[in-house]
Amino acid sequence: MITLGIDPGYSILGFGIVEENQNGFKLVKAGTIETSNQTDFNKKILNILNVLSSIISEIKPDVVCIEEVFFNKNVKTAIKVAQIIGILKAETLKNGIKLITITPLEVKKYITGTKGKHPKIQIQNLVKIILNLDTIPKPDDCSDAIAIAIAGSIKAKKSKI
Repeated sequence: MITLGIDPGYSILGFGIVEENQNGFKLVKAGTIETSNQTDFNKKILNILNVLSSIISEIKPDVVCIEEVFFNKNVKTAIKVAQIIGILKAETLKNGIKLITITPLEVKKYITGTKGKHPKIQIQNLVKIILNLDTIPKPDDCSDAIAIAIAGSIKAKKSKI
């Protein structure tokens, strides 16, 4: 199963694609979509949509897992990220791909196997170990998206999605 994990954002969006087989997980591709140099939010949306569409066409994931984002202070940021999540979901569904969402706490649970609140560096190190990588993927948005993809793959299997 190939899972595309997305750490949503509108200036930097992280994506990670993992393939799970009987031997475990393998990193297929990971990176970021950066629009921080653009000031027009509509252009940011279009840029993210175009890149995501290209990734989906190239990789053809079985599942897309998008992290649910919680904001309790900056409503303007929350609204913009929610719009990005909306286009991500629409593109996924338009392509007939299974869509799941996951909370940050669920990501930590599926990666660690426990319910604790683990620090980001511990999750990043576990991702490195799970994928047998030499270094932790950078930037953080990228490593977060890879963790989302791994956790999303596990959640999809458990949920029989």
